[in-house]
Amino acid sequence: MRRWRPTTWVWLIFNVLMAAWFLLGTGGFCDEYVGLELEACERGEYGYDLGAWLVLSLWLWGNALLSIIWVIGRRHHLQDHDD
Repeated sequence: MRRWRPTTWVWLIFNVLMAAWFLLGTGGFCDEYVGLELEACERGEYGYDLGAWLVLSLWLWGNALLSIIWVIGRRHHLQDHDD
């Protein structure tokens, strides 16, 4: 297996952490409510959908930035090995 560049590891770790944050951080919010509060929570009146969209947005923009850095670094990596 070829040795991965450091930016590949950063990209991979970022995606694993963001997936964990999204999956673990956006579920189970309504568990603490009962009655009318539970119904309101399930309808999305407490803003938890906004939090999920914020996490997804951060994930998308972070992934785009890291991908651009990865591609630019790859260009430099290829130029260094053209000797």
